[in-house]
Amino acid sequence: MINFESIIKRSFNLIKKYKYLWFLGLLSGGFSFGSNQINYLFDNNAQPDYQRLKELVPNNGTIASLARAEVKDAGKALVDSMGPQIFDSIYIWVGIMILAIVLVAALIYISLASRGALIRAIPKLDDGKDLRLKDSWLLGHKLFWRRLSLSVIWFFIIILPFLVLLIPIIMLLIYEMKTLAIVFGILFGLVFIFYTIYLALIFPVVERALFLENLPADKAIAVGRKYFNKNWQHFVLSYLIVFGFCIGLGIAIAIVTTLLGLFVVGIGYLLYIVAHFLGIAFWIIFGCAALVVFLIISGITSGFFSSILTLTYKDLRARGR
Repeated sequence: MINFESIIKRSFNLIKKYKYLWFLGLLSGGFSFGSNQINYLFDNNAQPDYQRLKELVPNNGTIASLARAEVKDAGKALVDSMGPQIFDSIYIWVGIMILAIVLVAALIYISLASRGALIRAIPKLDDGKDLRLKDSWLLGHKLFWRRLSLSVIWFFIIILPFLVLLIPIIMLLIYEMKTLAIVFGILFGLVFIFYTIYLALIFPVVERALFLENLPADKAIAVGRKYFNKNWQHFVLSYLIVFGFCIGLGIAIAIVTTLLGLFVVGIGYLLYIVAHFLGIAFWIIFGCAALVVFLIISGITSGFFSSILTLTYKDLRARGR
């Protein structure tokens, strides 16, 4: 059995020493946490205040009404001139589609290249080599197309068996054999669940075989699968360690978020009573600060967890297992 205590300490020291690994960890996926929504609050007393203000205007508010009408007409004219009609042009839609494709392609490149950079840099840093962010990024960039091909192949590895299992169920439904279709659906569903769990277990090993052994996608799948089957106890234990850290971190984040949330809501509400804009500004500023903190935590944890899996693979290879 390899020394997981040593792996955890080395992973922690690497993440602590090389701060750019946080950045790579964030770009490669990051730690998953609930999405936040910012809700804007409107004061129900705003209308009465406006009515009192309106009464101060001469001629029973005719000046204010006129100004409001002029603004409304100007806004309507602006919407009519630049509203839905702007999307009638085919060039606008083509431009939006091209922009969306470029954005998706850029996100895919950033995610896969940063994963390669993180995985390939960890063993070198662990061996004492001094790499900068640029050096690590180039390591991931060089194998981007291989990692992309792995994603494509892996997609078909998942979807094709699903389609094959789905065909007999559809045929049974066509011939109105509903009971048999339900039975086959349950059985095939269980088989597919176990199949996807197995794929999820071997994928981190396959990915590291591709990046660390410099293998093509198809050979990385074969090598990674055989290597996982041979050393599954070590890899499963490393997954459990990561899972344990995730649970502990999730509990800690939930507790801290709850306590800080109560504090922020209370302080923000007091400021909101004094002056509406102060409360809203306080909530917005704290929300932005909390987002930055969550992003930093996401990068640290992602880099740390990836490092544990990578060093597990590295130590097993060093032992000739």
